[in-house]
Amino acid sequence: MIKTILVRPFFWLVRDTAIFSLPGLRRFRRWIVSQYYNAPGLAIDRYGRLYAAHPNAQSYLKLGNPVDVGRFAYIDYSGGLTVGNDVCFSDGVRVFTHNHPVDGIHKNVEDNPIEFYHLHVGAYVKVLNDAIILPKVQSIGEGAIIGAGAVVTEAVPPYAVVAGNPARVLRFRDMTGEA
Repeated sequence: MIKTILVRPFFWLVRDTAIFSLPGLRRFRRWIVSQYYNAPGLAIDRYGRLYAAHPNAQSYLKLGNPVDVGRFAYIDYSGGLTVGNDVCFSDGVRVFTHNHPVDGIHKNVEDNPIEFYHLHVGAYVKVLNDAIILPKVQSIGEGAIIGAGAVVTEAVPPYAVVAGNPARVLRFRDMTGEA
């Protein structure tokens, strides 16, 4: 409890303040962020966000070690998010685990009931710059690579390389170890 009370104000201070990007203060910033999220291997660059836009009973975050979140990345864990070890979300990545359905009784879609989806991201996944992962994806397999600017609309199999809008499998990574 006391630790939370002490860490929270420092988290809000170091999250986007430029001075904590200087070489001597980066380690302090990284320690505060890891304490705030209770994830020792988490690194979030300035302006990166790990956020439950609509907190609810399903909103949980389980992070592997290490997990890197790039500048201006927005990762929503309203529906629940599990991330494996050695995962990188590059700059500008957007991950959504909730949706405001367009069909419903309200003219304003934001007044309709919110749908939540759990997302599981396997180990060794790389999500490159400005990729978007939409709510119904639910899983990104181990070792997958999401290309820059891809819009992922469905589950990604393990070791797949996907790109495009909508994202499609371009090929599978060769994991035999032969060059």
